[in-house]
Amino acid sequence: MIERMERSADEVQDGAVAVLDDELGASRPDDHGQLTGWPLWGSRVLTGLFVLALIGMAVSVELTLVHQRALAHRRSGCDITEHISCSKVARTSQAEVLGVPISVWGLCTYAALAFLGGWATVRREHRSWPWGLVGAVSLASVGYSLYLGYVAYFRYHLVCMWCTALYGVNLALLLLSIGALRLASVGAYQAVKQDLSLLFGRPGLLAGLALSAALVAGGLIIFYPKHSTNRMQAVKVDFAKNIVVHPRTAQGGGPKGAARHPGKAVGPSGEGHSASVAKAGAIGPIQQADQSKPLKTAVLIGPETPSRGAVHPDVNIIELTDYECPYCAEAHRNILKALKKYPRRLRLYHRHFPLDKACNRLLTEPFHPHSCAAALAAICAGEQHRFWKMNDLLFEHQNHSRSGLRRLARRVGLDLTRFKACVQGKKAAALLHRDIELGISLKAEGTPILILYGPNLQRTMVNGLVSASLFDDLLKAIDQAKKQGSRLPNKPQAR
Repeated sequence: MIERMERSADEVQDGAVAVLDDELGASRPDDHGQLTGWPLWGSRVLTGLFVLALIGMAVSVELTLVHQRALAHRRSGCDITEHISCSKVARTSQAEVLGVPISVWGLCTYAALAFLGGWATVRREHRSWPWGLVGAVSLASVGYSLYLGYVAYFRYHLVCMWCTALYGVNLALLLLSIGALRLASVGAYQAVKQDLSLLFGRPGLLAGLALSAALVAGGLIIFYPKHSTNRMQAVKVDFAKNIVVHPRTAQGGGPKGAARHPGKAVGPSGEGHSASVAKAGAIGPIQQADQSKPLKTAVLIGPETPSRGAVHPDVNIIELTDYECPYCAEAHRNILKALKKYPRRLRLYHRHFPLDKACNRLLTEPFHPHSCAAALAAICAGEQHRFWKMNDLLFEHQNHSRSGLRRLARRVGLDLTRFKACVQGKKAAALLHRDIELGISLKAEGTPILILYGPNLQRTMVNGLVSASLFDDLLKAIDQAKKQGSRLPNKPQAR
């Protein structure tokens, strides 16, 4: 009797385990050792994988179109406000990897995940297939999403709605992978190990997949249309032909009248963004100034031009810039680094060139709707001897609404009554107009615009984002020329 009862209990337990196995996925192998079919949870999570992969592919396609429109200077539907703009994010250097938009790489990644899902639907290799690989890819994607989101928000003060949607897809894929592995009762490490063992156990299949991935990646890198002048990349300049060494400067002196710098030193500075005036958004090419008709320094800088740096510099930097864009903030940081590194060799002068039709007659469409107001705020801060503090904050925060500018004015310690009167007054508007007309006379194609000159450097205009290393190269070239006592045929710059 006891024996029969024990047998009955075992049968009941075996039946219960079989039912649970059917529900949780412990399918039994067929005659060939292959797991047959998917349990209910397996079918559902695979459906979730397909849905998320398709959503990711669709959003990636839209982001790729946004990228193309941004480089063609056209707006997109996700350009909602000045700081919620997919187009601005698309023009940052982080928007591309190896010259290909991240969205295109994302499209390939989601397609690969859909391929894994299809493989698992047709052939179930083992209990947790393919969630080890899906989880690993999703984890890497979430990590990269955190990096991109951090850079966009904290460095450029921008939010991209479609990018945020992809971040959500990546997180959902990771959570789905974790859930699938828990249902399969397999640890993450063990699942990844099993999936990789499966691939490496089939050399022919692995080689085919690797070759396909290499062909796709190589084809994209080689053949994807390049728009290098529109990406946030630092320009490179060969200063050799503009360096002039005179007998006195080779010994540490200088030609008469060289490197005079009117303008009162007030404090530390920054620089500007790259957006085309005719086609807002592009970084213009490097341009060498027309030496046949040199502008006099008095035109480029005046007694009220804010400046900082060395008293007797080797290189004077005159910048024309716009406060509203990521390029401005990036270039600002780079120039600050150079000024800090060479405090006795560089001097910076600041001129305004806002890309805002409210004050710039070259603009016919809205681009940086608050940059004129930001420039006026900086000018009026200068009246209270706070120009450079306001300048740095304008680049750092780039929230130039009326309330945002008032907050910055309080932060730098301005008298708000005087500040308001100055912003609404004619003097500040006249100073801003003078700077804008200078930019127009220089045929400015975008910002930042730098004009470099000095005792051993003929006036050179650079249109585009500059890196801190540009000044390393320039000063090294000047030192080398002075050391060698070189003398180029160019005449010294007319003053």
